[in-house]
Amino acid sequence: MTRNNGLTILLAGIGVGAAAGLLLARYSGADLRKAIRRRANHATNTLKDQAGTLVDSVSKAAETGHDQIATQLAKGKQAARYVSKNAKDFIDTAADAANKATRDILDKASSLSFEG
Repeated sequence: MTRNNGLTILLAGIGVGAAAGLLLARYSGADLRKAIRRRANHATNTLKDQAGTLVDSVSKAAETGHDQIATQLAKGKQAARYVSKNAKDFIDTAADAANKATRDILDKASSLSFEG
């Protein structure tokens, strides 16, 4: 088969396919365009609805996340205040105990130095 014969057969096949498509088409051109437009509009509306639903879901999730972060932040602040207060009380108690121990040692040292 030569190159020209192959091209001729290809073009003939395209022509026969196009003719068969026109003869067997379910709709006229105008009806087909209306059907395509109707389906495209339906698909567009469906996508818009789904996008709206997605936006609502993401907004609710973001709001919930924000609320949870705010709650955890408040708990963290409360815990920090508790630790700070207790650390101060512990340090004060330890300082008082150290001062008392120092006074006791000095008193004991004084009493020993006067005895000797």
